[in-house]
Amino acid sequence: MNEDENVRNKLPAAEQSTLKELERTLDLGVMYFGPDREHRLLDPEEDSNIFTIEGNRVNGLNLMSEMAYLPDVIRQFKKLRILSASGSGLVELPGWIGTLGKLEVLKIGYNQIQSIPNEFANLKSLRQLGLSRNKLIEFPKVLCQLPALKRLDIMENDIHTLPEEIGNLKELDYLLLGGNHLSILPKNFINLTNLKLLRLINNDFKLFPREICSLLKLERLFISYNKISRLPSCIDKLSQLWEFSIENNKLKSLPIAIGNLASLKDLSLDNNKLTTLPETIGNLKSLNSIGLYGNHITSLPKSLANLLDVWGNNLREYWLKYYELEGKKLAH
Repeated sequence: MNEDENVRNKLPAAEQSTLKELERTLDLGVMYFGPDREHRLLDPEEDSNIFTIEGNRVNGLNLMSEMAYLPDVIRQFKKLRILSASGSGLVELPGWIGTLGKLEVLKIGYNQIQSIPNEFANLKSLRQLGLSRNKLIEFPKVLCQLPALKRLDIMENDIHTLPEEIGNLKELDYLLLGGNHLSILPKNFINLTNLKLLRLINNDFKLFPREICSLLKLERLFISYNKISRLPSCIDKLSQLWEFSIENNKLKSLPIAIGNLASLKDLSLDNNKLTTLPETIGNLKSLNSIGLYGNHITSLPKSLANLLDVWGNNLREYWLKYYELEGKKLAH
């Protein structure tokens, strides 16, 4: 008897039967990884139908077979904590998914899902939800009833607005909203005070959302590929921000307050309309990289010399050449 068969025989009879039925439905390739390998279910490159167990109960499923609907038999796995069915062709979710009360991670991106059932609100243990590249035209309000949710990826749908109720998701620390059609953020967005990463790339923002300035724990902000022409001075409230990408916008200048971002390490400003930098840029002592390609820089602030000295001569030479600033003199 091989290890997989031994593991199966330790499962309750009902779960053995359920697993066999699921295999018949999806031609499930059985591969036992155990609780110490369950992270494989979260690997986007994992292309196998696999299951994991914990305490002699099935606790994780990765389903890669083509299917328009989740097989009803899955509802029998009452201890299921991880379910992945990304890129499987799903067109909708069943209402019974709300009965999977132990579910913590659900990955259903790269499908054809247009709406989320109301029963989703019963998933009170859900911590991570992947819904990117589906067919959602509205942000599902039912998601705002998931108090444990920490990571939400709903990129590349067709969403134009966010509900005020999104402010209820106070545990969120990762929020990925890129590739939609957002132009403003709701007022209650300021309630997402635990956010550490916010991705708003490739939307329709013309104004930098001031609500972001209230997210004091924010560490990484990506808002590239929009139409933003200026940054508000309140940006300096983001004292924990260490990565800031706002490339491919319409920035003509930077606020003096940019120099107060003491934690900033990576600043991407490529392909804007900048002609100079504020003198306060030299205050960014933690800065490791700055992207300025595709702008119209005609002079460099004197304070930049302080940063170039910190970075070292090799990086100074690379920086000047890459951004076509050879021969530009520091302002006096």
